Amino acid sequence: MKKNLILTESELVNLVKKIISEQLGWLDMWSIYDSVAKTTEGWGTDPDGLFDAISKLKSSADFVYLKTFFQDGKTGYKSFDEMINGEYDTLNYNDVNKLTAYLNKLGVNATFNYKKDVLGNFYFNKGFKSSVSMESEVSACKAKVQGLMVQAKDWWLKWLSNPTTKQKFLKNWKVQPNGMVKGKKVDDIFKNYVNLINNVKPDYYTRNSFITLVNKIDISKGFGGYDDNAIAFVSPQKYGFDKIFINCSNIEGNDALTIIIHEIQHILFDYVPLNPENKIMQIYSSKTSEPYDENKRLDQVFKSYDKNTSLDLMNDANKLKGINMKNLVDISKKYNISQDILKQWYKDASIDTASGLNALYVCRDTEKMSNIMGLRKTLNILPNQNIQSKDFLPYINKQKENVDAMWLIRCWALNGFPDITTWINSINLLAMNNKSLKPNNGTMIA
Repeated sequence: MKKNLILTESELVNLVKKIISEQLGWLDMWSIYDSVAKTTEGWGTDPDGLFDAISKLKSSADFVYLKTFFQDGKTGYKSFDEMINGEYDTLNYNDVNKLTAYLNKLGVNATFNYKKDVLGNFYFNKGFKSSVSMESEVSACKAKVQGLMVQAKDWWLKWLSNPTTKQKFLKNWKVQPNGMVKGKKVDDIFKNYVNLINNVKPDYYTRNSFITLVNKIDISKGFGGYDDNAIAFVSPQKYGFDKIFINCSNIEGNDALTIIIHEIQHILFDYVPLNPENKIMQIYSSKTSEPYDENKRLDQVFKSYDKNTSLDLMNDANKLKGINMKNLVDISKKYNISQDILKQWYKDASIDTASGLNALYVCRDTEKMSNIMGLRKTLNILPNQNIQSKDFLPYINKQKENVDAMWLIRCWALNGFPDITTWINSINLLAMNNKSLKPNNGTMIA
């Protein structure tokens, strides 16, 4: 079962900044809501001020998001519709009509009652109602994802058709071309990889709807509950191998193509991994470091929960408890990386794994495979080409940002900072390639 790629808190700020660049972020939406609330202060209403605020919305999804802010009661009303019906009187027909026309243009189904006198004058007669269909809310997201899905499938099909991919598969699984892996013939495995890729389709949901658009699945009852920080996820064992779930509230501002490639890897992994599971984690093995033990970390998390506090884990992180300082110093000198940056990677990873979910997530084999695939796609590296340490260093030095690189580096730090060149060379031996994501302060991709 797959978890969404969860963005950590340190990544959340960066994620929000990216989302704001392409769509209204929370701060912008709060500003709009605050402007709306001010139009209802004191005696009377400011129709022009309200329209100016609403005109900053760019989609029906923005309107749905705005409506959730009314729960705080700042406007004096429990909903947007109640506010319009309460603040506007019969002489506000033109104001309500103008507002309704704009909302309808966004894809909102907005209506109101009116009456007409014998002279042909129109009057607002309450009954304002607004609603947004799921189809309308995700329309822009759907159009974008469908096009990218074609590209992601094409990318994977080309990757699998490259002879190097099968050669690495055979070598890493230690089988002959006519051999068997997990009870399946190698040629059949690759044929089914193609079938799985061709058959997978996106399904959509938002922070406002737990029920997916296409398959009407209530994802709040899925893998541990709904998480609105998620960007995308798959869960082949629960929902089938033919679905990728896209969170349309978070997809903007992220590399959606790489995310889809990342998710397809999870589907293939759940069928037959391109590499043996133990082979994946061997990329972090080192004679001078102790491997990250997710079960030990999870046990620490549970003990912390038993004490009803996680402060011990946070204090351990702040004190850099368990850090491999010898390797850190060697890495700093050899690759000219600030020790403070390396310490921060370890601290962030330690804090991130202070939750039960990420204690297991950060170094999970299938996630590392997707991270590697995503990064290879980001770097435009083909199956018969290698990642170079020089390609990776800007991410370690925090000169560049990439969700896949972030998760790979965090696991690297937790595993005691093995030599970078040796680590990258081990990655290149794997028969795989791409992904890119979360959320995300703690953003997650599945």
